[in-house]
Amino acid sequence: MSPAASDTTSTPRKRRAFLWRGLQVVVTLCAFAYLYATVDRAALLRAASAVSAGTFLLCIAMGYLSYAVAVVRWRLLLRAFAAPAAPPLQRLAKYYLIGAFYNTYLPGGVGGDVMRGLASRDAFGPEGVTSALAVVLVERVMGMSALLLLMAAATFVDPLPGLAAPWLFASIGLFASSSAVLGLMLARRVATVMPAPLSGWLVRLPVPVNFGSLLAALPLSVACQVFPALAGHALIAELSAAAHPMDSLVIIPFATSAAFLPFTLSGAGVREAIFVRLYALVGVPGSAALAASLGLWLSQAIVAASGGVWSLLRPVNDGRDEA
Repeated sequence: MSPAASDTTSTPRKRRAFLWRGLQVVVTLCAFAYLYATVDRAALLRAASAVSAGTFLLCIAMGYLSYAVAVVRWRLLLRAFAAPAAPPLQRLAKYYLIGAFYNTYLPGGVGGDVMRGLASRDAFGPEGVTSALAVVLVERVMGMSALLLLMAAATFVDPLPGLAAPWLFASIGLFASSSAVLGLMLARRVATVMPAPLSGWLVRLPVPVNFGSLLAALPLSVACQVFPALAGHALIAELSAAAHPMDSLVIIPFATSAAFLPFTLSGAGVREAIFVRLYALVGVPGSAALAASLGLWLSQAIVAASGGVWSLLRPVNDGRDEA
């Protein structure tokens, strides 16, 4: 294809990308405009200044702990899918933090997952890109499933007014995770009846062989969701006594899942609006909920930023880590 033809083809794509980014900015600004109109700004400043340094540092520590557990989960899933050359934990930790940097600072919250799949492709050999990306996808689905299971369990113990029955969250979570695993188990069989291009892709997908490691990854996924929820509750508890820890185990995972929404800038604005709306159901003032949400996001952004620093000091393509 000539350079002129390439430029002609890329122009509509650039236009669509520009329009999509504009939509993300509009949605984010609308969410913050709603918060600006409904929250007492003076009370928000008082609430933000009331957060102690110790509590904020605890949130940062919880963030690192959550990522550490997630790295172990990733290693277990590589073992579950029989990766012949799984990277050591230290290198996986590097990939995970750098991926967190991309997921936090880029819209959509999935760019870091693609990077992790590409960086870890050698775990499955020279042609292991598809398998590595599939494992990252399973890990992501398992994380979302654990989020829903955590919300279901907390809602069952301490129902939150206005939310659906806990069985709905649990059913969606179990269906999502089991569908991802079952799809990979059946991919090679389905490949025999698919057209050639799709068939060639399906036969490269990994098949789970170690179900013990697969099952062990599920409680670790729940732990990954518990630590940020506890960190957020520590912020809420310092600003208001109205919320119970079980309330936070429902509200915070639900709110932080906004980062997965493609039409926001990493969930900004929408996440804070959910915080304010749901914590109002249990009597937490909007100013306290918004201050806690922003504080939790800032602590997570600091943790993710360390991945960006790590990438600068030792890039992923430093010779050993090709991507």
